[in-house]
Amino acid sequence: MSVTIKPFFDTLAEAYQRVHCIIHAYCLRNHYHVLLEAPDANLSRTMRHINGVYTQRHNRLKHTDGPLFEVGIIKVKVTLISICALFSFI
Repeated sequence: MSVTIKPFFDTLAEAYQRVHCIIHAYCLRNHYHVLLEAPDANLSRTMRHINGVYTQRHNRLKHTDGPLFEVGIIKVKVTLISICALFSFI
């Protein structure tokens, strides 16, 4: 499965508008990584929106069905240096 870029960016933009998350960085390959901040403590809602809406769009576009992602959420406080190190190795 490869991430379809335009629908993915549309979904990130909607997440930003709907749940007021702050998107700091992302990495797209055949899957995605996103570094975001959820100031209103709505991380689960944000990820549910991104994964759910994107999956629906992808499945419609590719005429498939079923889940696309295994969800792994890491909730940590990190420094900018460790964030940069993480994304440089992805």
